[in-house]
Amino acid sequence: MADGLTLEEALGAVRSAEVTIDPGTSSIYSEEDLEVAMIRVKCDFAARDIVSTGY
Repeated sequence: MADGLTLEEALGAVRSAEVTIDPGTSSIYSEEDLEVAMIRVKCDFAARDIVSTGY
């Protein structure tokens, strides 16, 4: 999402801890590709939080 929130965070279903994801550099993937991958990882962890808490 535009503010760096996952959908689950925006809906108030979960609160994420402050984390820093360092994608490093890549000669294969663009900066945009790496950013999308970081968002997907964040969303995956948010979805696991919802399942584990039964929200």
